[in-house]
Amino acid sequence: MTYLSRNCGNIADKRVVDWSVRHSVGLGPLDHDHNLIFIVLGTLENELKFLRRGPTLAKTVKFLGHLTERHFTREEHLMERLAYPKAQE
Repeated sequence: MTYLSRNCGNIADKRVVDWSVRHSVGLGPLDHDHNLIFIVLGTLENELKFLRRGPTLAKTVKFLGHLTERHFTREEHLMERLAYPKAQE
């Protein structure tokens, strides 16, 4: 599991979002992207939880935007290459 947590055994310490095999799409590069997105969301959650606003928060949001844009572009190209029936939607 790669979520960011103090992991003291208390369910309250678990992050809102965490990566697990149930999120796997079975394609290594896409699973890797998904895992990174979950990690960045955990970082963002920490920054908001501990009121760390300012340059760090802005950088995290910017990185999350870049990461998701790159990821969705990769997924769209893959769907087109595989002639996924709902790719245009």
